[in-house]
Amino acid sequence: MAAYLYDRLVTEDEYRQRIRRHRPSSLLPLIAAAAARYGSPEHPQPWLKSRR
Repeated sequence: MAAYLYDRLVTEDEYRQRIRRHRPSSLLPLIAAAAARYGSPEHPQPWLKSRR
């Protein structure tokens, strides 16, 4: 599965619609995997310190 399915920015409303298509129990493992991947102290992410 491609990381990006669209060649455009997704609006906040569209993002919410996509998320609401899925049960929370099916999203939780994906959220946990992303947190483990990007939240590692060994590999800090510069965007975590960003004010945006």
